[in-house]
Amino acid sequence: MKYLFFALLTAASAFTSCNDSAPDPTPNEPCVTCENETIVDSLFEYEAVVKKHMHDPTSTPKYILSISQKDLTSGESYTIANDSLFLPCPALSQEYQEIGLRVKITGYTKSCTNVIGDAETRPFYGRKLELIEIKKY
Repeated sequence: MKYLFFALLTAASAFTSCNDSAPDPTPNEPCVTCENETIVDSLFEYEAVVKKHMHDPTSTPKYILSISQKDLTSGESYTIANDSLFLPCPALSQEYQEIGLRVKITGYTKSCTNVIGDAETRPFYGRKLELIEIKKY
């Protein structure tokens, strides 16, 4: 009986051990927050494409998601809008930081708008997306 217990314990630890080569699923980038933030809508396995917003050449680019049908095939450009362009929270992991990558997303769009942009070059736009799941397709 004692040997069976240790065999089961060893097997369980083999399945739950960490894999150091796996990408970090939640980068240590803080999420944007807004006062009195609420859920506006939910998206379930919605088609999206990864885009990059470079708001300052000296800072790290932000990877954003677009659900605009036009943007699904437009390369690097994207349509500026609050209801089709999202800043995901948590930020996209390294695995998904590829411009033009088509993904399916599940999450909640939030009332927090105008979260993407640079005041010096153009107005702010986009909406916060509480990202629950993302997968390539």
